[in-house]
Amino acid sequence: MKKRRKNPSPAPVAPPTVPAPPPGRGIRREWLLAAGLVAITFLTYRPALECEFVNLDDNVYVTHNPALKQGLSAGGIRWAWTAVVAGHWHPLTMLSLLLDHQLFGLKPWGYHLVNLLLHLANTLLLFRCLRVLTGAVGRSAVVAGLFALHPLHVESVAWVAERKDVLGTFFVLLALRAYAWYVAGPRPGKMAVVALCLALSLLAKSMWVGFPFLLLLLDYWPLRRLGTLPASPEPAEGGVQASRATWGRLVLEKWPLFVIVAACCVATMWTQHWMAGAAVSDAARLPFHIRLGNAFVSYFEYLRQTFVPSDLAPLYPHPGLGLSSWAAGLATLFVVVVSVLSCLLIRRVPYLFVGWWWYVGMMVPAIGLVQVGNLARADHFTYVPLIGVFLLLTWAAADLLRRTALPQLAPVLAVLVLALCALATRLQLVCWKDSLAMWEQTVRVTSNNFAAHRQYGLCLLEKQHAGDALVQFDAALKLWPDDPDALQGRGQALLALRRPEEAADSFQAALRLVPDLPGAHYFLGRIRFRRGDLAGAAEDLRAALDSDPRLTDAWYLLGRIALAQKEYARAEEYFDHAANLDPDTAEYRVGRGEALLRLNRSAEALAVLREAVRLNPDLPVAQQFLAVALAEAGQFPEAVDAIDRAAAHVDPVREAAFLRVLQDYRRAFENGQTYRPD
Repeated sequence: MKKRRKNPSPAPVAPPTVPAPPPGRGIRREWLLAAGLVAITFLTYRPALECEFVNLDDNVYVTHNPALKQGLSAGGIRWAWTAVVAGHWHPLTMLSLLLDHQLFGLKPWGYHLVNLLLHLANTLLLFRCLRVLTGAVGRSAVVAGLFALHPLHVESVAWVAERKDVLGTFFVLLALRAYAWYVAGPRPGKMAVVALCLALSLLAKSMWVGFPFLLLLLDYWPLRRLGTLPASPEPAEGGVQASRATWGRLVLEKWPLFVIVAACCVATMWTQHWMAGAAVSDAARLPFHIRLGNAFVSYFEYLRQTFVPSDLAPLYPHPGLGLSSWAAGLATLFVVVVSVLSCLLIRRVPYLFVGWWWYVGMMVPAIGLVQVGNLARADHFTYVPLIGVFLLLTWAAADLLRRTALPQLAPVLAVLVLALCALATRLQLVCWKDSLAMWEQTVRVTSNNFAAHRQYGLCLLEKQHAGDALVQFDAALKLWPDDPDALQGRGQALLALRRPEEAADSFQAALRLVPDLPGAHYFLGRIRFRRGDLAGAAEDLRAALDSDPRLTDAWYLLGRIALAQKEYARAEEYFDHAANLDPDTAEYRVGRGEALLRLNRSAEALAVLREAVRLNPDLPVAQQFLAVALAEAGQFPEAVDAIDRAAAHVDPVREAAFLRVLQDYRRAFENGQTYRPD
C-alpha cells in the first residue's frame, strides 16, 4: 500500500533583523543625556547660590555653632563623632560642615554650592543606577530628571541644614550601584562594599533604614532574581545580568545590611531619648490612632504635591487631636486600595508594585508613627522615597504611549514635564532666599502654624519692623499662649516700640513658664538699667549669664553698669569678656577702651580704640573715645580729625545733644586741652 506523503512543514520564517546600532551610539546618547541633566539642573538651581542662611536649624548647624571653627582638626573630628546636633547623631554630615567652614567661613554661597554639587552627583548616580538595573536609557533619564527638578526637592538642596539629606542620598545611591555590581557576580567582597556605602549613608542621615528591603523589591523587578519568575518579557539592553535565587537566599545574603540597619535604629533611639533630652516626646502626647491617621494623610499629601506642587512650606504644623477623621479615612482608603492593586497586578505591571512600595517603605522612618517634634510632614522627607513614584509614572507613561502607537510623543512629553518642573522649582527657590521670605511663604500657605508666626515675627524684628512683628507674635500666642519664645519676642517688639512697661510684663510671663530663659532675663535687665535700677539690672543680667555664658550683650551691659558705678576695673573685665566672645563687634572694644581711660591706662586704651575704629569706622562713639585717647597722648590734630569723623555720622536732628557734646570736645582739642567729662 502506497503511503500518503505528508505535506512538508513550511520552513520557519526568520524574523526581520533590525540593524544593531553602532557600538558607540548608546554610550554617546547616555553621555549626552547626562550632560543635559547636569546643565538644566545647575541652571535651575543657580539662584540657590545667592540664598542666605535661614533661622531654621541653619543657626544650630552652622551660624551659631562655635565647634565649626575647629575645622578638620583633631578636635573638630573628635567633636563630629561625639556630638548630638539638633537631636541627631550624624558625624559624616558634621564632618562635611567642618570642611565647609574651613573653606568658606560663614559665607553661605559655599555651603549652598556643596549642596548643589551633591544634588548633581545624586542625579547622575540615579541615572546610572537605573540605566544599569533596567537597561532603559531614556526612561532612566526621565526619572533622574524628575528627581533633579521636582520642586518638592528644593528644600533638600536649598536648605543648608539638609546637607544630611543630599550627602546621605549620595552614599545610598553608591550602595545601590554597588549592589548592581554584586548581583552580576555575587561575591562577599562586593557585598562588603554595599554594606560600607550603606553605613556611610546612615552616618550622614539615619532615614535610610529601609534600604535592605528596597533591594529585595529590586530583586523582584527589574533584576528578576527570584528563581521561580519567568525571564523578563522585555530583556533590557545593557542591563545587569542578575543571578537567580530563592527568597530565603535573597534575604540571607543581605544579613550584613540588616545588622547595620538594626545598629542604626538602636543608636538613633538612644541619642534622641537620652542624649538629646527625649526628643521623641510628642509620641507620648499623641494617641497612636492620631499618628497613624496623620501618616496616611501625609502619604496622600506628598502624592498630591507631586502632581500639583503648590503651597510648599518648610514647616507643616501637626493637626494633633484636630485631625479630620474624614481626611484620615479617605487617605487610608486610597493608600490601601493602591497597595492592594499593586499586589494584584504584580506580574502584569511589576513596576507598579516596586515603585509604590519603594515610596511607602522608604518613607516609613519619617512618616510620624514615632512622632518627633510638631511636624505633620516635611518636603525633604520625599527626597529618596519619591524616586519610586517617578519610576512608576515614567514606566507607566512609556507603556501607555507604546500601546497607543504614539511612542514618538514620549520625548516631547518628557521635555514638557521636566520644563514645568524646572519652572516650578525656580519659583520655589525664591522662598528660600532668606529667613524673611521663607517664613512669609510659610505663614501665607499654612494655617494654625504658631511656630511660623513666631519665626516670621523674629525676622521682622531683625529688620526693625517692630509693629508688624508684634502682629505675628500676637498671632502665635493666640494659637499657643504658653510659648515662652513668642512671649519673649513680643516683649522685644514692645521694647522697640518704646512700650517698656508692657514689654516687662511679657518678659515676666515668659520667665514664669521658663525661669532660666536667658533672653527674657537680659531684656528685663535692659529695662531696669534704663530706669536707673542698676542693682536690679545687674541681678537680671547675671541670671541671663548663668543660663547662657556666651550672651555677649549681657556682658557688655554689665560693663556699662560697672562704669556707672565707677567700678572701672570690673567694667574692663566685663568688656574684655564680651570682646573675647565676639572679636568683631566694635562696641565691646569701645567699652573696654573707655574703662581703660578711666583707669588712666591711656596707651592701652589707644590701641584698643584704634582696633574698634578699624572694625567700624562709622561708629561715632568709637571715634569720640579714640579722639580722647589721642588727645591724652598729645596728638591733638589727630584728635580733632577723629571728632570730625564722629560728627559726620551723627544725625543733627535726632542726636542734637550728642552733636553738642562732640563740639565741646573739638573746642578743647583745638586749644590743646584734654577733655573727659564725668
